[in-house]
Amino acid sequence: MATPVYTDDIIPAQNRAEITSVNDEDLLIVSQSNELKKITKSNLKESLGVNENASNISTNATNITTVSDRQDVILENLITNGDFANGTTGWNSEEGVSTVSSNILTNTANGTAAYSRINQLIDVTANENDYIFVISKRQVTNSDCESLVVLIRNNYSLPLQNLEPILNPSANTEYIQYGSVVASGDYSQIRVYLENRYVNTTTASGKVMEVDGTYGIFVLNLTSIFGSGNEPSADLMKKAIDIVGYFEDTHTMTNKEIMLAYSEYLKDIVTAITELGGTI
Repeated sequence: MATPVYTDDIIPAQNRAEITSVNDEDLLIVSQSNELKKITKSNLKESLGVNENASNISTNATNITTVSDRQDVILENLITNGDFANGTTGWNSEEGVSTVSSNILTNTANGTAAYSRINQLIDVTANENDYIFVISKRQVTNSDCESLVVLIRNNYSLPLQNLEPILNPSANTEYIQYGSVVASGDYSQIRVYLENRYVNTTTASGKVMEVDGTYGIFVLNLTSIFGSGNEPSADLMKKAIDIVGYFEDTHTMTNKEIMLAYSEYLKDIVTAITELGGTI
């Protein structure tokens, strides 16, 4: 047997001699009274206080019960028909008209405003300071667009904080726009807008925005899902959505999906640090 290594804090000097009499098949534990107790395979259950059903384990110092703190991560997408599988059902068009083909919604501006957009009214329980995450993928087919904007409002009024706009998007280039906003009050409904803006009505007329339903549109109340103070970052949620893919209503994440999301998120952090000249 290998020479034992010990400290006075763990094994008192008066007990050290006993170690030489313990073989590799035995275990040594130190009781609250600082005395060594030898446990063999044959008396392990009795020494640790395990009953015949092995449902409870206890020692003199601690009672250990079978407790599972594992909770499933159940994502809830508050958007309906976010993949446009049912055409434009659930979606309203403003200052333009919309059609759907192969899960792509095409919105064409009519020139009555310097923008065109789609929106959906969502019934939701959102309390003040809840984090609302929104993500979508879209493009414009022209080089005149000034910005792609996501608006989140309490129905038609009382705007929440909007997502960071994508300025001067390139034509025929898909952008994944995402982020989290914090509810400024208690809401029973919110309205989400996907908008493309132009310098004036003349420029806007006839311009096309395409929204990718194969990627899907998502609105999630992160506070409701994860609890206050536990909301993941928008970047981490994007990784989760990229891995899970579109779902209607709810999706229970598997352990594999969770680990992949964290892995991809950490890869991005390492890349960013490296590009800044740092090392990990």
